Amino acid sequence: MNAIRDNGKLFTRDFVLVSLVTLAIFTIYFSLYVTLPVYVESIGGSSRDIGLVIGVFMVSSILVKPLAGWGVDRYGRKDIMIAGLLIILVATSLYRYSSSMILLLMLVMLHGTGWGISTTAATTHAADIAPGHRRGEALGYFGMFSNVAMAFGPAVSVMLLDGRSFATIFLSWSAISLLSLMIASSIHETLLPASKAFRTPLWASQNPGIRKSWDFSGIKVLLAPAFIMFLINISHSSIMSFLPLFALKQGIANPGLVFTTHAAGLLAIRPIAGRLSDVYGRASVIVPGIALLAISQWILSAAPSLEMSILVAGLYGLGFGAIYTSLIALMIDRANPSARGKAMGIFTSSFDLGLGFGSILWGLMLEFSEFAVIYAIAGFVAFLSLIFFYYLVQKEN
Repeated sequence: MNAIRDNGKLFTRDFVLVSLVTLAIFTIYFSLYVTLPVYVESIGGSSRDIGLVIGVFMVSSILVKPLAGWGVDRYGRKDIMIAGLLIILVATSLYRYSSSMILLLMLVMLHGTGWGISTTAATTHAADIAPGHRRGEALGYFGMFSNVAMAFGPAVSVMLLDGRSFATIFLSWSAISLLSLMIASSIHETLLPASKAFRTPLWASQNPGIRKSWDFSGIKVLLAPAFIMFLINISHSSIMSFLPLFALKQGIANPGLVFTTHAAGLLAIRPIAGRLSDVYGRASVIVPGIALLAISQWILSAAPSLEMSILVAGLYGLGFGAIYTSLIALMIDRANPSARGKAMGIFTSSFDLGLGFGSILWGLMLEFSEFAVIYAIAGFVAFLSLIFFYYLVQKEN
């Protein structure tokens, strides 16, 4: 039961505020991926250390998200969000003093933990206050704020790094963290005390036979969308991690153009895809979206060129934005309202696991293969997720 009633409005006060919190923490997140590799080198770290720093952030975030989901359902969305933001504030305030790799790794682990907690809580809060009949559209707009952060967060960091102004970057992270904490403090709680139950079923199905126990037939209604997201992100990691490198080999002087095109596709499609999924059903958006992912990668594999790199980045952004918005809405549709935190913990962990596993997989394959082969296989993985979607989700419906 939610403390805020569904009055049909989309851009309510709390929806805007929690979206701004998301914008803030994702701005730091994307800036971190640009800044920390350079900072590691400045304190004498190696390429291996750079990978370790990013890996520690990712692993700490993945590990904490299921626990954060439980906490969100037990103690409330707002309190857990504030706890995560406080952790981020502490970590970002101490980065300037991290003159050794050991200290830096400890702070990155702390930051990843806070990030995993706060993002899980914020997404759950947004799902709570989204009108039920406009859930996909609302989550589409909510997701746009992270895309905006992707667009300008790294760019600002690059400008500051031209003068090696690490202190300025770390100070800006602290200021953004503090601002997000102040915003979160004014957000209303959406989980009433009566809803904070230990034995609340994780799933919400119309079949009463699967509400009483944790049998496979019951829990798979949530594991299925999470598994589809895992497969899609294995494919997606080939674009996120290696398309810029591929673009450089095709003669694109500024690989940032690829990310800009990708982000533009994401921004353009998310609210539209969300609204379409509300009106015509989640599958009506997810299926074409997956098909677009597979086709765009096969095009890139068959006809690699400068123009195709940019085109595929845009098409892939459209497809991925449509899928993510509709899949997360499907996850919320199936979850018990007072167990949405756990559901979001599962979903976002599967997202990160797919991205991490895929990056490792494609990196290893590139040691003895070419980009064309990688993107052909990645397209097949995307197509495979379509088959699983039919058998695990659509056929069940």
